[in-house]
Amino acid sequence: MILSSFFRPEKMSQALRRQLDGQQYVAGFLFDFFLNEVALIRKERPSWQRGFLNGVGGKIEIGESFNAAMEREFQEETGCSITNWHKFCVLKGSDFRVHFFASMGDLSKLQSTTDEIVSVHSTLRLPGDMIPNLKWLLPMAVDSFQSRIMANVQDPSETTA
Repeated sequence: MILSSFFRPEKMSQALRRQLDGQQYVAGFLFDFFLNEVALIRKERPSWQRGFLNGVGGKIEIGESFNAAMEREFQEETGCSITNWHKFCVLKGSDFRVHFFASMGDLSKLQSTTDEIVSVHSTLRLPGDMIPNLKWLLPMAVDSFQSRIMANVQDPSETTA
């Protein structure tokens, strides 16, 4: 009886499900109230992101919900508490999942609280030194405020015919 309930996905604990899906991350984009500007962070870690702009985020801790992880990471890296995040995309690979969130708020209150520098950028003239997928994630995030749809995107190299 215990084994049969273990193999039923609806009975799996959140922590076990995350272990099976690989490492879980969150990344968030805070926009101004007119969606003309967005806060990004210049990454130092991991090494493949060093020097590039990305959304604010990091690893989800065991037992932590996606929204709680987004709130915690944003607070830790910007000194600003934002609680009205909405998830708009999940990017899946063979050994990771990134849950992308968006919100609106006062960008003037943000500060860099770590060695990774937070900066504000125009959504109409996005910088060239971003992580490449931000070119489509940022417009998707802006659209999500109107449509409230959520996309699941899988790395094409992970699919089989």
